[in-house]
Order: sequence, then C-alpha cells, then structure tokens
Amino acid sequence: MSLIRSINHWFARVVYERGGFDSELETHAEGGYWMKRLIAQIARFFLWLSRKILALLMQAGAALSASLSRQMEFDADRYSARVVGARVTAATLSESPRLDAAARAAWSEVS
Repeated sequence: MSLIRSINHWFARVVYERGGFDSELETHAEGGYWMKRLIAQIARFFLWLSRKILALLMQAGAALSASLSRQMEFDADRYSARVVGARVTAATLSESPRLDAAARAAWSEVS
C-alpha cells in the first residue's frame, strides 16, 4: 500500500504544485516579442491540458486503490473466518469501533 500511496502523492504533486517552469512561462507570456509570447501561451495551454489529464488519471487511480483496499479488507475478513471461525471473527469485528476509538485517543496523546 505504501507504493500506491507514493504514486498517489506523486500525482497530486505534479497536478497541483507549481514550479519554476510555470513562473518562466508566465514571465515570457506577459512581455517581450509577440512570437515569444505566443509560444509561451501555447506552452501554458498544453501544460494546463496535461495537468487536467493527469488530474483525471489521479482520480481514477484513487478510486482504483480504494476499491483494491476494500477488496483486501474483505479478503482478510474472509480468511480470518476460515482460520479462527465465524464466531471469533464476528466478535472481533464487533469490537472494531471501540478499538478504533482507543487507537485515536492513543494517537492524540502521542501528538
């Protein structure tokens, strides 16, 4: 899952962060010779378009990884039921909200 998180983070960084290249294009698009401004405007358009395409791919990747995560949780519960039995698995899953609340409290103390 850390690989999936790092890929999702990369997508978000590429889509939303602006860098020096953006500043240079903006500088060239605002002043100077008309041909230079035109080329910079065209480059800015294609940069904007590529970021929109990457944003769509990022959203598709996030949806796919969420689906994969749900499937992994389902498989883990199914294997748990096979290994320890349905009754023990049900009892463990019924304790999940309380364990989650305890974990949140512990993490807030750590913070």
